[in-house]
Amino acid sequence: MGDQEKFVDADTAAAYLEISRDFLLKLARDKQIPAYPLSNGNKSLRRTWRFKISQLNAFMETSHTSV
Repeated sequence: MGDQEKFVDADTAAAYLEISRDFLLKLARDKQIPAYPLSNGNKSLRRTWRFKISQLNAFMETSHTSV
């Protein structure tokens, strides 16, 4: 198999970025950060997000250079 990157949950992504989980989820909902919502029609899952560390790294690099 290839080197498929695994998704991380919001708690892990927020800790990695050293920001609050609430702020991370706001960025995700506002489409300001690469994120993948999970949904199977169940309302409780609509607020479940997954993230890829490599995309968070790229986001951080571009956000630092654009400030």
